Amino acid sequence: MSSTFPGSKDHVNLFKGYAILAVVSIHFIHAYINRFAYGSFPWQIMVILDQIVRFSVPAFVALSGFALARKYAASPPGFFQFLSTRAVKILPPYLIWSLVYYFVGWFFPDLGNFSRSAPIWELALLGRAQYHLYFVPLIFQLYVLFPLLFRLVRKSPWLFVLLSLIIQIYIYQGTGAPGWSDQTQYIRFTTWIYYFILGIFLGSVSLDRFISSRLAGISSLIVTLAGLTWTIVSGFYLVSQGKNLIYVTAFTRPPVLLYATGLILFSFFITRPRFFVKIGAWSYQIYLGHVLVLQLLSLIA
Repeated sequence: MSSTFPGSKDHVNLFKGYAILAVVSIHFIHAYINRFAYGSFPWQIMVILDQIVRFSVPAFVALSGFALARKYAASPPGFFQFLSTRAVKILPPYLIWSLVYYFVGWFFPDLGNFSRSAPIWELALLGRAQYHLYFVPLIFQLYVLFPLLFRLVRKSPWLFVLLSLIIQIYIYQGTGAPGWSDQTQYIRFTTWIYYFILGIFLGSVSLDRFISSRLAGISSLIVTLAGLTWTIVSGFYLVSQGKNLIYVTAFTRPPVLLYATGLILFSFFITRPRFFVKIGAWSYQIYLGHVLVLQLLSLIA
């Protein structure tokens, strides 16, 4: 049996590998898209690619919920023991990289996206040392809630999946409103709650029955392709309507939500290639450091 059998640690890392490359692609695209004329063919290709890789952060959030649900399936975790374990694992690298971005921002102010005016506590607690670091405070909020959510989802799985979907769509309605920046949107756990609970739900059900069903695989693929098509078409439409970038690229807008849901489900039918397993195993470190690499590259290319 392949070690990337659905639900295994290697399988989670496989999809993390896809997701982290998608995250890097998003930031690469946004670093270079302004070098092309608005509406030109290369510009349009980059917009399409941007929409294709929008599954990335939703996948990471869902995978976090899934992996935790599988890990604690036999014995739900105690709150303080669970939280201390998670904190030791994710906070030291995050704080080190926050310091790196803080000092790099002072020495290279042209790199941008550095909240020099933000107080130190916001840089540390809200991920404002660099724009992508919001993910760590966000995921830690979900970790705080996990012991409770895990118990609730196991008692009434479909109810809480539906409630989380309603909450996330409701929160999305504020996207693009005055004062609603990407940090304001993405730092809130309610913006991502559906993806996290979907992951817990998938980690709490029998995967054997799911992956043995051809109908489930075909349905997941259809939802993925339909969601992707809707995502790309709506992205161009929103751009043509003059919507701001935060609104157009939101991970939580309905088309992306459909696309990401379909791909998360379809991921259980993807077990190759193993090359991505190794990348996925290093996904957290890559996530923290890749923006600095891209920004330094932008100074010379």
